[in-house]
Amino acid sequence: MSVLFSIEVPSAPQGPLRAADITKDSITLSWQPPKDDGGSPLTGYILDKLDLQWGGWKRATKVPPTATSTTLTGLIKGHDYNFRIYAENRVGVSEPIELIDAVTAKSLIGKLDMQTKFYL
Repeated sequence: MSVLFSIEVPSAPQGPLRAADITKDSITLSWQPPKDDGGSPLTGYILDKLDLQWGGWKRATKVPPTATSTTLTGLIKGHDYNFRIYAENRVGVSEPIELIDAVTAKSLIGKLDMQTKFYL
């Protein structure tokens, strides 16, 4: 008797997706791995960004499967952004998780944790 294994896309990364170290041209985002890899090891994470002034989601970067944070550069000072991240395995891509609130690329005094919205 043979046993068939079903391989599926992974579950979404676990949130919340957090934003920290926001500057006029960069941001650091962090998340937790998905609960389920779909039966196939993760091949990476796909990060998209939405510039609210320009519109339209665009691929920002691909992150190795061992990482749970990344720093994006090339943001435009004063622009508002949202971000989403997907987990990927050899079968396909999960549903995304998104930032709770959009962030503005600007220099801040101190560090702002966008998930809890308190200055650290």
